[in-house]
Amino acid sequence: MPRDVKWRSPNMRWQVTIETLTPVHIGSGRMLQLGYELLCRGGKTYRLDQQALSNLIADSPDALNALSANKWEALSGDQLLAGHTDEEVQERFARYTMLGTPRIPEKGKGVQELLKDADDRPYIPGSTLKGALRTVLLWGVHQVRPLDHDSVLRGDRAAARLEKQVFGDSPHSDWLRALRVGDSAACESSPALLETGICHQGANPDMQPADPMEAIGAGAKMVSEIRIQRHLLSSRVAREVGWGNYSPWLAALCPLARAWTEQRIADEQRFFAAGPPVPQGTYTRLQKKVADLQPNQMVLQIGARTGWQAKTLGSVLQADSGRFEVLLAEHNMIGGDEGRFPGDPWPSTRTLTYRDDQWKEPLGWICLTIDGWRTTDLPTKFSPPRRPEE
Repeated sequence: MPRDVKWRSPNMRWQVTIETLTPVHIGSGRMLQLGYELLCRGGKTYRLDQQALSNLIADSPDALNALSANKWEALSGDQLLAGHTDEEVQERFARYTMLGTPRIPEKGKGVQELLKDADDRPYIPGSTLKGALRTVLLWGVHQVRPLDHDSVLRGDRAAARLEKQVFGDSPHSDWLRALRVGDSAACESSPALLETGICHQGANPDMQPADPMEAIGAGAKMVSEIRIQRHLLSSRVAREVGWGNYSPWLAALCPLARAWTEQRIADEQRFFAAGPPVPQGTYTRLQKKVADLQPNQMVLQIGARTGWQAKTLGSVLQADSGRFEVLLAEHNMIGGDEGRFPGDPWPSTRTLTYRDDQWKEPLGWICLTIDGWRTTDLPTKFSPPRRPEE
């Protein structure tokens, strides 16, 4: 394997096109209240403009009386806008409109808000993309380096210890400092309203509802940027900071991501083998997408409700079923699933979108196209990153 990779791009900067293959939710951390921040009627959900509603209250003696008397029910969106047509609501009082309404549109219930810019346009933060790439690299290292099971079993921050072993002991010595991923440009389409549920294995599992959420719909495209800081990959910096042969791993991001995604899809296909059939079809399409990828493309899973498998070493941890059961018990992760046996699926449920009384697709799958990226082929035997003294 080469000691270093000769990066051919003079600027070490690449444009990245992001395409959502299934809906993506990256949350703002807020819940939007139905009846106050959201108005549901006519098969649509309106995100209300609070400033426009405040002006409406100021011009209404009845609303001002209700405000002074703390009659909050009279100040809800559906009460204040009862005399306005849907067209008026959309033009004068709505920041944006989503098709559909929650299954149980009870006032005071919440919809998980999507991360958006100041103009209510969704985007994908660079930290989300870099976190997914970090997971891919950590998984790739442990395809050729034995997993330190004892480290995983100790304490509450097992992932932090594994990351220190691979990426460095501190932020200063973390070799992924050389990789910079920018926030995406805003998505021009409005958020979509999604119903999700917890799905168990089986042909016709019962619907266990989860909170509805805003999401970036499938088929959306956004543009971001990846940069490699060339000076951080120099031999001098590697000696000073304690880095070793890391640049080949960065150059092999696309084939590593492809291998990780193939493993993920195979795991999910096994999970859904007994049904329901719709997500199985989604994974068949994703499998074909991965098979047709160009050398500068990768498919990843990001965001909320993507599950434990998408954010951990997954298959690496589960390779030894006996030790994996010890890990689950040590970290109190089994809960009420006391009848499980070594080798049983973990987790035993998945989150899927739910529409028209049918399970639909998993969340968070995207395709990245890195324009001009010249990747290396994944060597048959890839040596893990090492420090110079190793």
